[in-house]
Amino acid sequence: MDRTRRTFAKAFSWQLIGLVTMTGLGTIFTGSASVAGGMALTSAALGTLCYIGHEKLWACIPWGRLPESRALIRPRTSSMAKTPSRAGNVGSH
Repeated sequence: MDRTRRTFAKAFSWQLIGLVTMTGLGTIFTGSASVAGGMALTSAALGTLCYIGHEKLWACIPWGRLPESRALIRPRTSSMAKTPSRAGNVGSH
């Protein structure tokens, strides 16, 4: 589960992308950058609140989560990671 600060940072970074996109589209459709900007800001504010509420709601739902012990285990990337280095043991059998 994410800390509240991380959830807010993710929400604001995502909304920044949406703000730029919505302003661009709004300007194309309305012909007015100020109307488009107002629409984009309203959408970003509402979207941020909805995103945070959605994240917090899903944080309370256990369905589909891995157990904590399994979530912390990382898969090995190669068989070389299993064997210790023998560089210092050359010639000493």
